[in-house]
Amino acid sequence: MTQAQGAPVTVSLVQGNIAQDLKWDATRYAATVQLYRRMIERSAARLTILPETAIPRFLDLLDPELVRALELSARSHGGDLIIGLPLRDAPDAISTACSASAPRPPNATTRSTWCRSESSFRPFSAGSCRC
Repeated sequence: MTQAQGAPVTVSLVQGNIAQDLKWDATRYAATVQLYRRMIERSAARLTILPETAIPRFLDLLDPELVRALELSARSHGGDLIIGLPLRDAPDAISTACSASAPRPPNATTRSTWCRSESSFRPFSAGSCRC
């Protein structure tokens, strides 16, 4: 049996509903990022979670300033953010990584922590991503 500890935490699972045939279209990348940024800003939750590959870019090609901007969008209402991204382990091997922004004082520098998933495209499966 478990017992609740502390105050309840509100969680928002954000889904942009972008068709799979459009998700990786490079001409739609900026629009996709803006859609998720607006959804994060509108969330009133303490924790906002984006689905893996919500931002259709491999981690090695992702601008770190984009992650910082998304985290700051969540912080604008006192929230935190979890993002999943695809990770290239080798030319033919793809897994996922996730970033979790942790609570920090308002004046602290935002710094993402990335961890690698042990199972392909399942960052929150048992024993995988532990940010």
